[in-house]
Amino acid sequence: MKTKMILLLTIVFSQISTAQKWINYTSANGLVYNLINAIAIDAQGNKWFATGDGVSKFDGTNWTNYTVANGLINNGVNTIAIDSHGNKWFGTGYFKTNTGGVSKFDGTNWTSYNVANGLVENDVQAIAIDAQDNIWFGTPKGVSKFDGSKWTTYTTNDGLASDTVAFIAIDSKDNKWFGTSNGISKFDGTNWKTYTMSNGLAGNDITAICIDAQDNKWFATGSAGVSKFDDMNWTTYNNTSGLIFNTIFSIAIDGKGNKWFGTPLGVSKFDDKNWTKYTKTNGLVGNSISAIAIDAQGNKWFGTGNGVSELEDGSNNILNQIKENQNGIDLFTYPNPSLNETTLLLPHYDIYTLTISDLNGKIVQQFKEITGEKTILNTVGFESGIYLLSLKSKTSGNIYKGKFIAINR
Repeated sequence: MKTKMILLLTIVFSQISTAQKWINYTSANGLVYNLINAIAIDAQGNKWFATGDGVSKFDGTNWTNYTVANGLINNGVNTIAIDSHGNKWFGTGYFKTNTGGVSKFDGTNWTSYNVANGLVENDVQAIAIDAQDNIWFGTPKGVSKFDGSKWTTYTTNDGLASDTVAFIAIDSKDNKWFGTSNGISKFDGTNWKTYTMSNGLAGNDITAICIDAQDNKWFATGSAGVSKFDDMNWTTYNNTSGLIFNTIFSIAIDGKGNKWFGTPLGVSKFDDKNWTKYTKTNGLVGNSISAIAIDAQGNKWFGTGNGVSELEDGSNNILNQIKENQNGIDLFTYPNPSLNETTLLLPHYDIYTLTISDLNGKIVQQFKEITGEKTILNTVGFESGIYLLSLKSKTSGNIYKGKFIAINR
């Protein structure tokens, strides 16, 4: 049966079309405003777009828009993050008024925070959430950490390279990486370390950060391309290497490890060897790419100054078939039933904790720091029966469910 299952999957993969399909969305479709600053995707697959005049939620069919009339503290939304409870955090700036700050939305209620509550500055440019559910906010006056009750502020006096913090990322060791106007600052909870051009960084003006499955850090700059840092060595890529333009606004990494860079002149995709360019000629609604997100089906979502473009490049078809075959269960394993081992396909690029339990809720195995496209589970020694899978994303806190049958002969 194992041979037959592998053969079936081989046939399915061979039939997947590599044709690319572009779908564009603008205010004419339901988007609240065409200028996109950030994109986030929740556990239910809803897309959330931060715009220059409010927030739009898209469930694949319907649009829902949120503004100050609904509870946002300001319509100029710079950034979005989603915590492990599914709460959406919107960082806003000064738009039409001198107010700003952060708005939290739990799906029903809105709660806003600003300098009066403890935020260091009302113009919030970046948000990141760590494994303890602390919320980190980057502003032009430093960084604020919020643990749900207490606020803590960090500035250059503490160790930041600059108080102007435009991006935050958190690695697998829970180190915080702050992209500033004067380089990168790493904070391990106690010690600070700064990296600038003198260390190997391509440029000091950091515009985006992304961390790949190997824990390499990718730092985008405003004028000198992108630098990859493996904690020892620096590698820089620019328009001479194949990048479409040296100014980068956004980065995302897909399930195959491809890096996607958003620039003012379009998108560059890098598979670690080859570069591919995408512009309005290919189907983008606009060339200035301010945000990129990748959904669980592998579709790429690009935020521009002219609306949103979705790229379906064929990589999602197998996941759609899997979801249909599993009757709504998030995770797919093959072969299923399993004799000695089963392969689990991971939903998208991330760092996961996997828990395997029996039907009584007893934990049989647990694995941490799982990355990549798939992982092989050894089921030798399992008692025959049904086992439940729970896969938790370290980045977003999203939990994916699945099950498989083990046969012990």
